[in-house]
Amino acid sequence: MRKNVVITDRMDMLAWLRVQLEDADAELLWEMVQAFAETLMSAGASCGTPGDVLL
Repeated sequence: MRKNVVITDRMDMLAWLRVQLEDADAELLWEMVQAFAETLMSAGASCGTPGDVLL
């Protein structure tokens, strides 16, 4: 008799991020935060948000 089996080859994104952050060094984390902040500031500038975005 044949049974249907579902195999998932995807990792939960939050779990993946958690593993990456646990294994990362401080310099990599700083670069990630800096890139995130720059992305937020450029998004604010491109949508016409008044004033500066301070993080």
